Amino acid sequence: MKAILLGGGTMRLIADSALLRCNKPLFLDDASRWCIKVCPAVRISRLGFYIKEKFAARYYDSVSAVGVCIPDEWRARPWEAPEVMMARDNCLIEGSWLTLDERTAETRLDYGAKGLQGSVTLGELAVDKAIAELSRYMTFKTGDILVFADRGLDIAAAEAGGEIKTEINGTECLDFRIK
Repeated sequence: MKAILLGGGTMRLIADSALLRCNKPLFLDDASRWCIKVCPAVRISRLGFYIKEKFAARYYDSVSAVGVCIPDEWRARPWEAPEVMMARDNCLIEGSWLTLDERTAETRLDYGAKGLQGSVTLGELAVDKAIAELSRYMTFKTGDILVFADRGLDIAAAEAGGEIKTEINGTECLDFRIK
């Protein structure tokens, strides 16, 4: 399984050891100021290589909100953070996955956390285009995750009050404590 952070016209592979499963606590050191970027994500549902854009919707079936934990100075551009930041243990917090019944460009995702709100369509995320482009260079496997960081909501870890809960279209999908 691989996670791919997309944003700013670039992509960044995230180590599988960086993944923190849903409902596990996130431990942060006191030496740095941290930001949690809550981003929409899709999960790949089948094996595929060199996928044409018109068939890309067949290759994902679920959406979620994913938390990306990064030092505060990289809050606006996590895709430009040093490689070591994106390989750090538990820097990617996975939420529970919500099945998509419909996968069209008009499918809307409304998400929110800590009073912040975001709304995006699959077409605005360019999910199909991203899958088509990336599959030219790598094989997608079941369970791979695409994280759309440029559509994330920024939450300062110090202001999170110890817990972050996120909903997509009214259904809770990400819930974790910060310690």
